[in-house]
Amino acid sequence: MRLLHGVAALTVLALVSGGGGDGPAQPPLGIGPDSSWRTPEAERTALHVPPGFEVQLVAAEPDIDKPMNLAFDARGRLWVTHSREYPIAAAAGAGRDRVSILEDTNGDGRADRFTTFADSLNISIGIVPMRDGAIVYSIPNVYRMVDHDGDGHADERRVLYGPFEYDDTHGMVNSLLRSFDGWIHAGHGFSNRSTVAGTDGDSIRMVSGNTFRFRDDGTRVEQLTWGRVNPFGMFVDRFGYFYSSDSHTKPIYQPIRGAEYPHFGRLPSGIGWGPPMMEHLHGSTAIAGVVLYEADHFPAAYRDNFFGGNVVTNRINRNTLRWHGSSPEAVEQPDFVVSDDPNFRPVDIELGPDGALYVADFYNPIIGHYEFPLDDPRRDRRSGRIWRIVYTGEGVGSPARMPRRDWTRATTQELIDDLAHANVAVRLLATNELADRGGPAVTDAVRRIVARRSATPEQRASGLWVLARLGALPPERLREAASDREELVRVHALRIMGEARSLSDADRTVAERGLRDASPHVRRVAVEALGRHPAWSAMRPLLELRSQVPPEDTHLLYTVRVALRDHLRDPAIFDRARATEWTESDSRAIADAASGIPTAGAARLLLAHLQRVSEPRERMIHYLRHVARYAPAAETEPLPGLVQRSVPTDLDLQIDLHEVARAGIAERGEAAPATMRAWSESLVAHYLDPAYGAGLKPGDVSLRRQQAARIAGDLRMRSAEPTLLVLFADPRSEPAARVAAGRALLALDRSRHLALVGGALTDGTTPAPMREELVGVLAAAAPEGLPHLARAVDAASPRVRERITYALAGSAAGAELLLDAVRSGRVSAQAVADPTLRERLVAGKPESIRAAVADLARADSSAESTRQSRIDAITRRLDVRTASPEQGARVFAANCAPCHSARGEGGQVGPQLDGVGHRAPADLLAKVLAPNRNVAPAFRYETVILRNGDVFTGLYRREQGVSVTFVDRDGKEVSVPKSQIAQRRITPYTLMPNNFMDVIAEPELHHLIAYLGTLR
Repeated sequence: MRLLHGVAALTVLALVSGGGGDGPAQPPLGIGPDSSWRTPEAERTALHVPPGFEVQLVAAEPDIDKPMNLAFDARGRLWVTHSREYPIAAAAGAGRDRVSILEDTNGDGRADRFTTFADSLNISIGIVPMRDGAIVYSIPNVYRMVDHDGDGHADERRVLYGPFEYDDTHGMVNSLLRSFDGWIHAGHGFSNRSTVAGTDGDSIRMVSGNTFRFRDDGTRVEQLTWGRVNPFGMFVDRFGYFYSSDSHTKPIYQPIRGAEYPHFGRLPSGIGWGPPMMEHLHGSTAIAGVVLYEADHFPAAYRDNFFGGNVVTNRINRNTLRWHGSSPEAVEQPDFVVSDDPNFRPVDIELGPDGALYVADFYNPIIGHYEFPLDDPRRDRRSGRIWRIVYTGEGVGSPARMPRRDWTRATTQELIDDLAHANVAVRLLATNELADRGGPAVTDAVRRIVARRSATPEQRASGLWVLARLGALPPERLREAASDREELVRVHALRIMGEARSLSDADRTVAERGLRDASPHVRRVAVEALGRHPAWSAMRPLLELRSQVPPEDTHLLYTVRVALRDHLRDPAIFDRARATEWTESDSRAIADAASGIPTAGAARLLLAHLQRVSEPRERMIHYLRHVARYAPAAETEPLPGLVQRSVPTDLDLQIDLHEVARAGIAERGEAAPATMRAWSESLVAHYLDPAYGAGLKPGDVSLRRQQAARIAGDLRMRSAEPTLLVLFADPRSEPAARVAAGRALLALDRSRHLALVGGALTDGTTPAPMREELVGVLAAAAPEGLPHLARAVDAASPRVRERITYALAGSAAGAELLLDAVRSGRVSAQAVADPTLRERLVAGKPESIRAAVADLARADSSAESTRQSRIDAITRRLDVRTASPEQGARVFAANCAPCHSARGEGGQVGPQLDGVGHRAPADLLAKVLAPNRNVAPAFRYETVILRNGDVFTGLYRREQGVSVTFVDRDGKEVSVPKSQIAQRRITPYTLMPNNFMDVIAEPELHHLIAYLGTLR
């Protein structure tokens, strides 16, 4: 791209809206990859903001490419990482991406000087300017880039941390922020697994979404939170709380150090997920960039507002901040920016030192990774805009002007004055500049302002950080600040105390006093400080505070629970806690904390707790799962008696606890203790009794009978055989319960019951849902069950036939039967042409089978073109205006909901679909009918070849003890023992069925697309 220097030819583009940004205008049906390109001026006129606000153009192509992240330096310059490569990583050394420095030399708000700081980068995202250059992420490392001669160009690049994995390029390392503490805070993006270390040798391992921080000299990196999907956007407020935007979980979180958050495939930890601060999703699963407006340029109604980029809905969302003690709540407000241009993609938002909002616009008709191929030529790789939003209406606060042109040339006193600025971005710039300068003149001046009672709380709080970072803050002065009359000063003093390598007795006394402070923010930060420096003396004060936290202060409560958990991780503290007599309330709190520690000692503590204290249903299940998973086998023998004594009449809870206990023991690869047998038999007898269920809901009865049948089959319980036979044959019972009975019967005596179960597959009176599930039951009974599948394949419905072919492909014996059916014409050769079936059919098979499959595929080489012709024909007939979204919702529930969620309901296997309605109906139909044409790496399933030669296919979720957990094509979790796995191979395919065109009638497909179109 040609680099332009000097004054840009375009004038400032400004929009003053008279209509507001809260209009609910729906995007046209034709949006999608073919949306028309608009000039920056034309796009500007499509950006609607509330009355009094203006949108101004800062920069656009050809001066910049696709902007990724923005950051301001101490000279008031705007730095931008911008990319042509995204979303496909370039080969090593072939990157074309850049970091540019943008300057507005005449003060009109438009960048008119562009300097390339670094080029030949590879999807550079995160950036933070430094005094002598910048820290930049570019595949695969975080680099320190130094400009030795001050000409604006990097003369040196050295690796600080890395390599980071980049199999998925969604977020990688992004949103770098140099905070009050001097560390660089960052987000780690979707799907990737990265292990990195500083020069101190301590490493962290991050799996998919996380937040972490690192020293700017490469010496140390620390993980701060675990989980979330793709954190992209970060902000720090006046209290030092961080806010992070995310996709697929909640749009904004206030991350708590040491917390875990939801993520695909992850189960909650012992103390559960960190609390959310909002429940609404803004109709999207792609949120990028977050700012809490802490400045005085915008009108009062827009201060303490969150602004977040919504790249799916082409809007900037707005929420007001409401405090519940120390816990934030984001209260939804009308959107701040609404665009008529579907190519508007706000991927980052920054609060400028001038009080304006700066928006990185990734201007593109395609934004997602898996809606269209990564190399789709319709992806725009050259257009990008940066917008500036200011207020010029009545009642304006301070004007949108830089308070000074260059902080590097400011005097020490001027920088100290800026520590009191209303704009938190200015205060951070001044704080970092003072800490970077250092020296006696700086420390003396800052000490004076910290000691001056007439100084603002912001000045004194920021001054404390400057002194702490320079090693010039005496311990006694810090302790005085922790007891200051100003809440903000106390908060930051305790944050600094938490950063210490250790706490003196005097420090600890002050921190423990903070637990009783009138301010909930002080109490919370005191908890954080003590949690990072465990000591026995803090246990009772923490427990006392825990008992007093109001339920609405969710973040304080969770922070206390984290601190208690981290205290109990110390062996000496744990041993004293076990040996101490606690009140029942304190015992419950300690048990809660211990459940987050995966050790045998914690399991023993929980078992002893359950024997003394009666816990609510969910707590009992949670604790029993931990005991079963981590307690030594010999110590789990009391579990059945404990449960039966605790809830003698609640058999529903008993059977739930029974399953939890068996699952936990299985994760260790051990057998259940003999004491469970009698308990198991009594539960099975109760729930399989034909008289059970009178007056109960059929769904509840079915669930319990499925559990009982599963226990009977797993434990080879012959005594249950008669009632299982009755259940399997009972047409009044729910199909799922009958299927579970059939599976149990085959486990008890395969040869005796195979004809019965296999016959039901071809029996016309068998309900269709039962026939579908029986396919899996007979496949699991291989090889004896396979002939029953082969005999049924030509008489089955399209849905059952597809299941049978898939099941037969999972073993060599089944593959031979399937190929015979194809050769005889009982199964279409097009079935073998399906790439997902072919992958399964040849995996781990003998050469003869692989050759036969190849021959069949060649013989039907027109399969794909035929398939596309069918898709084209359906697309031509598609008219969502005459379809029914209500009927489509039912189609979705039956076919899609096991794996996908919409509006908060459904499975969590595949991507959430909120916001998908902004795509064109034809594009949605193509994705439904041809799901394998572009699959994001994180959603590609694995082919697992077992040691016996059979094949399992599923999406990897996690490892649990001696097993690996996958999700199968029905959205169900399946655990495979590691000892049985011979080989694992990632395929290019998705679990999403490739046959909806055959199993969903065309009118129902139209209804489905109409329903998906409502998800906006």
